[in-house]
Amino acid sequence: ADLPLPPAYFRKWGRNGRCRQRFLFYDEGLEAVAWKSIATDKSYLGAIPLAKIQDICIGIKTPVLKNVSQAYLRADCCWSIVASNRTLDLEADSDQVMLYFVTWLRAKYKSRAPSFPADISHHGIADMAAAVVGMLPKALERKTKSYPAMFRPANGELCGLKSTCKKLQAVGSLGTALEAHQGKAKAKK
Repeated sequence: ADLPLPPAYFRKWGRNGRCRQRFLFYDEGLEAVAWKSIATDKSYLGAIPLAKIQDICIGIKTPVLKNVSQAYLRADCCWSIVASNRTLDLEADSDQVMLYFVTWLRAKYKSRAPSFPADISHHGIADMAAAVVGMLPKALERKTKSYPAMFRPANGELCGLKSTCKKLQAVGSLGTALEAHQGKAKAKK
């Protein structure tokens, strides 16, 4: 994820079962996946901050893609970004383009996950949203529509990337704590 992600056009599937061609890219300044109608547009149609991503799925996994007639989809080119308040459901022109984007975004997420807000599971969704909302400019936050629950995966589903990163962080913290404890024990001897 050290190399920049080259932007590309994807078919973005909506809740209405229709798709639109969208120019997708990663905005380093916002630390967000963003999209607009065409490359030359000045304004974004939406963005999802990296910190809000719960999973990046390959295939037809989300309610939005499951509602699309299979005759219109190439399952081997479909992928979704699952965020806390919506999904971004995309179809690439080829499986190679799809795999490149998925691999790059997963690596970027894993490299940035340690800097995301601390575990907020004991605070609740409202506090989590408040902690993350400030990551996008207000005008862009308003453009990025939240989906009703029926168009989002059920709680606990499709959050593997986030869960894996939390587990890795916990193991890393445990290792750091053990090293510190061993250091204190040696100092006492």
